[in-house]
Amino acid sequence: MGRFDGKVVFVTGGARGQGRQHALAFAEEGADIAFCDIASQVETVPYKMSTEDQLEETVRLVEDLDRRCVGLKADCRDTRQVNEAVETAVAELGRIDVLLANHGILSLGPVVEMSDEQWNDVLDTDLTGVQGDAGRPAAHAPPELRADRGDGVDGRPHRAADGGALLRGQVGRDRAGQVGRP
Repeated sequence: MGRFDGKVVFVTGGARGQGRQHALAFAEEGADIAFCDIASQVETVPYKMSTEDQLEETVRLVEDLDRRCVGLKADCRDTRQVNEAVETAVAELGRIDVLLANHGILSLGPVVEMSDEQWNDVLDTDLTGVQGDAGRPAAHAPPELRADRGDGVDGRPHRAADGGALLRGQVGRDRAGQVGRP
């Protein structure tokens, strides 16, 4: 018996890296998995981003654990794409019990050298995208998880804004924006 038997977990940014590991950990604990990932390059991001092959590999790895998995291409900056991903996940898996807002990008440069496009892409992904994602799956959660008790569908960010990690300027700022701290 796993801790998440019978649950459905939705992970953003799940095609590779930390997001893939989250998806696999939940699957190992009995959850069915839905995840989305941009699976393409954002022009202002200076490192290689996830690919459609990686998205398909995550689906295969979850299914190898004998769990159902829906992997979807969606840009979390785009409300329409995320809404479609959530609707597809719910249509295939029945509901969403847990949201793990994992997606994010980084500029890798000093804030003072960032172009407006870089700044906007980072904040649209890491702040606005996370804030917006939190409510979409909640509408499909079982009623007992919709109550704001802090144990259900949740878009809470990691603790970077509380000093949990040394981060470049815009990431610290957007994480602070997620937790409501200056």
